[in-house]
Amino acid sequence: MAAFCFSIGLSSAIVILPPSCFERVKGWIDLGLAGVGLCCHAYKVAEFYSHERSYLWGVGVVSTWYPLMAPAAGDIIAGEVIGWTFDPGRIAATAASESDGSHNLRVDCVADHGLVDGDLVVLAGMNAAAHNKPTRVTRVTATAFTCDDITYASGAGASTGAVIVPATLRAGENAGGLYQSLFRLNATAQASAKLWRFAIFVDALEVDRTMTTRETTGTAGECVCTGTFRVEAWGRVWVGGINETNESDIVVSNCNLNMHRIGC
Repeated sequence: MAAFCFSIGLSSAIVILPPSCFERVKGWIDLGLAGVGLCCHAYKVAEFYSHERSYLWGVGVVSTWYPLMAPAAGDIIAGEVIGWTFDPGRIAATAASESDGSHNLRVDCVADHGLVDGDLVVLAGMNAAAHNKPTRVTRVTATAFTCDDITYASGAGASTGAVIVPATLRAGENAGGLYQSLFRLNATAQASAKLWRFAIFVDALEVDRTMTTRETTGTAGECVCTGTFRVEAWGRVWVGGINETNESDIVVSNCNLNMHRIGC
């Protein structure tokens, strides 16, 4: 059960509601009708950021999505997180081989990948271009997994691809709903006249209406992605970048991803 406070003028009452009803009332609500005030504490917000840092958002393969992640402790940290959890991301493993795992791609790794069922990773530098994308995983062994969202295409055999866990905000059990999002980036490009795209992802899917593009001129300057989309309970939100021109990187100084729930 959850407590809901209701006030009319100087009188107030506390009503006990089941979570299914309580979760339909989001944030602080002011009806503004004849002095009626209505409020609840179902507010949900999630944020991560970098402040005055200097780290590479590396790109190993042209026209391939690479997730924003923290190369070192403190590069990306949690801001306000209510009803969500934060993971700064990491390089989980290096691939040793790719194969057909009963239609879905199977990846065997050089060492322990540390992944569990349902974890989200981004594959990059794999043998087949069709394998370079985000996916949830099913753990096979400590050094192998299959890709829930990637169908095996081709290129079986030895591999040196990267298995990357993005910097991620993950919705809790009661945090599903409609969210307003904003991602802001300040970065310096390592080369000019390169076309970059940035977008917010939910799990393995790009939210196309959040995409922004920027052609670098020696400095990437400021880029902004924004949009409204739905996130289900346990959903993961992260940011991807893609260099459409070549493999030159950018150096991140400041960034912020903010999620604010605005409806059911």
